[in-house]
This record gives sequence, structure tokens and C-alpha cells, in this order.
Amino acid sequence: EQGISMRNQAVEQLRESIGGMTSEKSTAPIVFHRRIIGGGIHDGDEVIDYQYWIRDLPVHFIHTKESAIEATDGVWDMPMQIAMFDGVLTGSTTTAAEAVIHGMPTFLISKAERGFLDELESRSPDLLFRWRSTSSDGFDRTTHDWIEAMQRDRRTSQIRKDSLAFFERELGPVA
Repeated sequence: EQGISMRNQAVEQLRESIGGMTSEKSTAPIVFHRRIIGGGIHDGDEVIDYQYWIRDLPVHFIHTKESAIEATDGVWDMPMQIAMFDGVLTGSTTTAAEAVIHGMPTFLISKAERGFLDELESRSPDLLFRWRSTSSDGFDRTTHDWIEAMQRDRRTSQIRKDSLAFFERELGPVA
């Protein structure tokens, strides 16, 4: 429960610090977006250029490139960073797997086929949303399901937060 409370506090601080948010986007999910720039051993045939597809999604993106994280020691902090967001969108199979393992609704846009992704998808179909095509036909449906999952997760976190606040009012501090 303490982890949930810390996550909620971090998300609220992040939301407050984002300048220029319109009222329409002020309640939109905040998404960690890690873009693959390519050049990796598998990237050539697996990377999908989806930048135009996501421009008008009703979410607020915090963008990073793979090189930005790997140029620092930040790669070791990634699981904690991911947990501060409502969801993750990426072309990276590794980032997607880490996010799902940490319970984050994750949208992986990649032609990559990996056995561990199939396993994660079967175990957590409500957390891992995959798009494997270079065509955007049907993309909106998968996007809608992913956004719904983020909103459902936030509602659940809010219910837990409200329940904890109730018990603390009635019984005193819980810790």
C-alpha cells in the first residue's frame, strides 16, 4: 500500500509540473514513451514508424529515446521511472516487458516476435497491448483498449487511496 501511495503522489506531482496542459488533457493518462531509434541487432525488420499515429491520442506523453537513457546510469532507474506513469508506449521489447512485469498497461508497437512477450501477453492480457503491423488499419481499437486499461488502473488506485484515507481517519495512521 505504501508503494501505491508513493506512486499516486509522484503521479500528482508529475501532473502538476507539466506546463501547458489543457483542461481536456489535464486528466488524460500520463504515458512514458520510449522511442526506438534503431541500429540494434534485431531492429532493422522490427521497428515500425508510428509517430504520426500517436500524435492526437488523448494522453500526455513524456518522450525519451533509447540513447537518452543508455547514455547515463538511468537504465538502472527505469523500473522506478516507469512506475510513476499511468502507462507505457514503446517500440522496445525490453521496456515493454519491464513495464508489464511492474503492472503497467503497456502498448508495444513492434514487429518483434519473442517467446517471452507471448508468455507475458497470455498471463497479462489486460496489461500488454501489441501492434505488429506497419498498417494503421485497426490501430484505433487497440489504442482504445490500452487507454481504457490505464483509466481502469487509475480508478483502482484511487479506490485504494480513498480506502486507505478512510481507515486512517477512523483508526489513525497506518504504517
